[in-house]
Amino acid sequence: MEDEIVKRPVGRPPMHRTTDRPEMHVEDPRELAKIREAQILGTLGDLDEHQDEFWFDPALIPDGWSWEWKRYQVLNEIQHSHINALLRTGWTFVPASKYPQLVPQGNTDEKIIRRGNALMERPASITKMMADRDKRLAQLQVDTKAAQLEGRVGSEYATSNKGDPIRARGVAGAKKTYAPIPVPE
Repeated sequence: MEDEIVKRPVGRPPMHRTTDRPEMHVEDPRELAKIREAQILGTLGDLDEHQDEFWFDPALIPDGWSWEWKRYQVLNEIQHSHINALLRTGWTFVPASKYPQLVPQGNTDEKIIRRGNALMERPASITKMMADRDKRLAQLQVDTKAAQLEGRVGSEYATSNKGDPIRARGVAGAKKTYAPIPVPE
């Protein structure tokens, strides 16, 4: 029996299967409308007047990661240099295939993009480190400007290496005076 050759019928296989299978499509338009309504409401969420379209459930963020919306395009032009800078600092695109609830139904793009912004992720430790660095640099700028306003910056150049005030044409340093200036007629 093992060596028996099974002969196939000549010609093409039939177009329709002869086995009974459940119907794949709903025929009733009202039923189709209800199914589509549920899909749309699933992506719309609450129809509040002041809905934040960039909101997502924070419970979706995996432990140890941070998610942020980053500029992706302006006037339909992809910002390649900005995206490359983000990629260099550790940001990657949140994959849409992992989070289908964040994209419209039928989305084929692998990125989650809303109004020209892409949802990106990076390890939370790197995000904290970069935020601390930015805060430190901002505080340094504030401190430098305060020192300039108080006259503490540049004072190390106000004396010679003997400790005497530096004089130019007999005047030591700059003087601040507030007096009206005569205006010629």
